[in-house]
Amino acid sequence: MIDLARRSGQIASLSARVVREGDDFSFEFGLEEKLVHCPGENEDAQVTHVYAVARLNRSLPTGKPD
Repeated sequence: MIDLARRSGQIASLSARVVREGDDFSFEFGLEEKLVHCPGENEDAQVTHVYAVARLNRSLPTGKPD
């Protein structure tokens, strides 16, 4: 699915991350969504969440940059 998204030409960047116990992690839904993840020092801690962030290319429906 990641390959398909990248080949679409609509993805500027795509990253996936793992959240572990002891990490500072929070997110908010709404009109101005916010995700904060500050990894802790223990890379052997249990995984609690995984997430991906995709940044889209910004263009108008005509394909012209805004």
